[in-house]
Amino acid sequence: MNENFGIFEVDMKKIITTYLICLILLWSLSNAEANSLVRRASNIEIVSQNPMVEVNAYPNPFRDVVTLEIIAQNVKPTVLKIYDIIGVEKLVVDLEDFAGTGHYKIQIKDLNEGIYFCNIYSHNKLLESKKLVCSK
Repeated sequence: MNENFGIFEVDMKKIITTYLICLILLWSLSNAEANSLVRRASNIEIVSQNPMVEVNAYPNPFRDVVTLEIIAQNVKPTVLKIYDIIGVEKLVVDLEDFAGTGHYKIQIKDLNEGIYFCNIYSHNKLLESKKLVCSK
């Protein structure tokens, strides 16, 4: 019986050592992934609370149709994108056809119940984001 207990003790040491090595590897991988995400995020230019662009959504929450009023000063929005809560693109509106800066009124319909984000871009730079709530 002592021999079996000795084998078990050696096996437990191997198991614990392997477990600790796996934990260290997982921690280092997750840390490397986090650093990678930070590096990737630093390559994105985001202008937060841009005083040159304001988005008004009414009614919000909405049922069938929401009107977006985009007020742009000294910048020309080029694209409006609507994303659902998990980041799936639901709608893209090309704003290149609109003349210069000013007021834009866009009606959006046919969205399912849920939370959405309306992002306004100018040449691939995020200018403003507005939360929309659709309640049917």
